[in-house]
Amino acid sequence: MISMVFSLTKNIDTNIYKLKTDSIISILKQKYIQDMVIFQNYLNALKMPKETNEEKEKRSKIIQESLMQACEIPLEISEICLNILNIAQDCYKI
Repeated sequence: MISMVFSLTKNIDTNIYKLKTDSIISILKQKYIQDMVIFQNYLNALKMPKETNEEKEKRSKIIQESLMQACEIPLEISEICLNILNIAQDCYKI
């Protein structure tokens, strides 16, 4: 939305802001894909066999790793979104 506003803004050079937001949009798309892959890894881990103690340990380890990774991506996305808000605030001051 902010990128669109920059595209429509007249009388102010917002090219730098638009380039930044376009770059951030690209990064967010990558994070979205990463998040889906990590969640799929988690779902696959849930389907792993759990008959023996060794299988249970391996399954548990992979589930825990997947959950840790699944927490990292939303945090990264939140930081990126905060960056977008800072860019919007800077532009608003102009």
